[in-house]
Order: sequence, then C-alpha cells, then structure tokens
Amino acid sequence: WDKLLESPPKPVAHYPWPFLDAALSGIRDRELITITSGTGMGKSTFSRQIAYRMVMDGHKVGMMMLEENVTRTVRDMLSIHMRRKLHKDSDGVDEETLRKAYDEVFGRDNLFLYDHFGSTETDNLLSKMRYMVTSLGVRFILLDHISIVVSGIGDGDERRIIDNLVTQLRTFVEETGVTLLMVSHLKRPEGKGHEEGAGCRQHAG
Repeated sequence: WDKLLESPPKPVAHYPWPFLDAALSGIRDRELITITSGTGMGKSTFSRQIAYRMVMDGHKVGMMMLEENVTRTVRDMLSIHMRRKLHKDSDGVDEETLRKAYDEVFGRDNLFLYDHFGSTETDNLLSKMRYMVTSLGVRFILLDHISIVVSGIGDGDERRIIDNLVTQLRTFVEETGVTLLMVSHLKRPEGKGHEEGAGCRQHAG
C-alpha cells in the first residue's frame, strides 16, 4: 500500500524528439530501455542522438559502443554536433574548427567512452559499468549492442544466455539507479535474408 501511494517517477532526462518524449513521458531513473530493429535501420545513430542530447543537457553519460572503436565514436558524436558526416565529408574542416567542436562536446567532462579492445566478457562489462557509475558519477549508460556480448560468450542456448544477461543488466540498473539504454539486433530467421518482427520475442527481457 505504501508503495502504491508513492508518487510515480518523474523524468530526469529527455529524448531529442518532442513527439517521442511526449509519448514516453521522458527518461526516468532505474529504467532499462531496449532499442531494437533490423540490420542497418539506424539503431546506433538513433541511440547516439539520445546520448548527445543527454550530454548537451549536462547529464553524465557512459557509452559502450562494442561494434566500433573509440575514434569512430568520437567522430560520430562530433558529426552530430557539427551536423555533417565527418567520416564521409571532412573536407574544409580545419583543425581549429574541429578542436572547437571537440571541446564543446567532450570538454564538459560528462561523457565517458569504454575502450573495449575487443573484450566483451560479461563480468568485465558489468565491472566497467559499475566503475562508471560509482567512480565517475555516470547516470546514463548506452550499451550497443548486447548481440556482440552474447556472441562472445560462446556456444550454448542463445535464449538462455540472453535471458541471463538481461537479468544481470536489470539487476544492475535497480541496484545503482542508473538508466541503461540497450541496443539489440533482431534475430534473423533461418533460411531468410532479413529479420522479421517476430524476432523481437528473442530479446524479450
């Protein structure tokens, strides 16, 4: 009864898009948010936009981009800030302009990147996430993506591995009060060249 009478959690951060922010009532503490779609649909771009908005709003953010190195993450975050794709269109961007953009994004000392060097072992990831929260004061973590973590665990029942991983992540979120944005690929059905919506059930936590 006491829990029932508690005030519902209020948003502590906002999505970059007003229509989505209104539909989801913002972003709250202790939430595990899953971002999923088919290959090449823009999951990483979408999640980076959210992380960028949080950073510019003054929140401390940790990014664990397991599909790319830190240099690529830095370049992509600056691309959002400068409104141009630096990995494709860097002509005419002098060092002074690039440095100014870098300082505006990373000079706030509230964005931390995980340099994984190919290490995606579950306990190691959770340890680094806990360090971000307890030592660096991070309140929002972007994990892109759990499919790489699962593939690094080895052979076994994929569904069971995913369930165990999501359970650990959900426990971590509840213990620390952090908000975790988790990217997940859809499972590609055998014998088919593309993912289907039914694959969403594969990653239900």
